[in-house]
Amino acid sequence: HRIPGDLLRAISVIETGRWDAATERSYPWPWTVTSGKRHWYLKTKKAAISKVKTLVAAGVSNIDVGCMQINLHYHPRAFNDLKAAFDPSANVDYAARYLKRLHSETRSWRRAVGRYHSSTPQRSRSYRNKVYRIFRVERRLGAVERRAAAKERYQRWRAEKNAERARKSGQVKVGSTHPTLSAQTPS
Repeated sequence: HRIPGDLLRAISVIETGRWDAATERSYPWPWTVTSGKRHWYLKTKKAAISKVKTLVAAGVSNIDVGCMQINLHYHPRAFNDLKAAFDPSANVDYAARYLKRLHSETRSWRRAVGRYHSSTPQRSRSYRNKVYRIFRVERRLGAVERRAAAKERYQRWRAEKNAERARKSGQVKVGSTHPTLSAQTPS
């Protein structure tokens, strides 16, 4: 969607983040339901759908759903059904398209992020500031994770190349899975 890296993640962490003490990091929760100031972090998609149906049956219309907290009242045609609303890929895809539309209207990612939450200037500014604090952290963590993954890929590639070279030079026992030297003596 050509949105700055980790910006959607930062929004989802603000919207539905749950703290994981083991990793000391917040993660978005896909089966979150919010109505007013009440939040429910449900264990399953089925439980989340059931909660929304219960709220609707009670006459509640202001309901946010999924990891990106799409409001069903303001975005009534965002999803075909509740099953799609709680599908993380569909939820994030809709949020991305919505944020892109806001960006094209405001010509600014910062203003678009604020408007994602509210058009009211004070609420927009407060939300935007929270998201960008998380965005900076996520971008830093993402860069560290990407470097670690790249280093791991390089080390795997290097080991494979060394093993291939050793096999070609006859220093590896046939059928060996590890690049160990054979017991051959030089001639």
